[in-house]
Amino acid sequence: MKTSNNKTPIGYFEQVIAELRSTQEELQAELKELRELKKHYAELEEQLKSTTQELQTVKAELENIKVYSQQIKEQTQQNIDAVKNGIENGSIVVQKAVMLRGVDDEHWMGFYKLDAVNHHCLRVWRSSDNTWHDDIRVKASFFLRARNSYNWMVCTGVYQGSDVFRVWNLDIDRHFRFLI
Repeated sequence: MKTSNNKTPIGYFEQVIAELRSTQEELQAELKELRELKKHYAELEEQLKSTTQELQTVKAELENIKVYSQQIKEQTQQNIDAVKNGIENGSIVVQKAVMLRGVDDEHWMGFYKLDAVNHHCLRVWRSSDNTWHDDIRVKASFFLRARNSYNWMVCTGVYQGSDVFRVWNLDIDRHFRFLI
């Protein structure tokens, strides 16, 4: 018995079986793809858990760093305030500059040298014309240091045309006079 498209019933069955096999192969391929997606999803889920744990650890460390930095900031501010108060009340002396400001911002004074008689020589710098003026002498000390820090000498006057010096010895706390 033949059908209208010249196929026998066995041909229909063979065609249906072929279509079922094709559908089965497609379903097997989709099932394999679903299994791979499920495996990939499980891997992603594990990575998400791991990343979430790392994020929580980093958040905790960041919070610890914030607390620590706040403590450091407070301690530093306390130290700054203590130094500021010490400077303001005079318990801390600070060398503000090598040169000191003169009358105005154009004049600055700085140490230049010691002269032959132990006077400190200072010079004034005028910023308007960038010039130095060596016109300040300050008597540094009444006594001059002799050969060591235990012996000091001072000129006490002139006697019969000779300079009279007095040497003071700190070890024995005595004065000696010499004519030169």
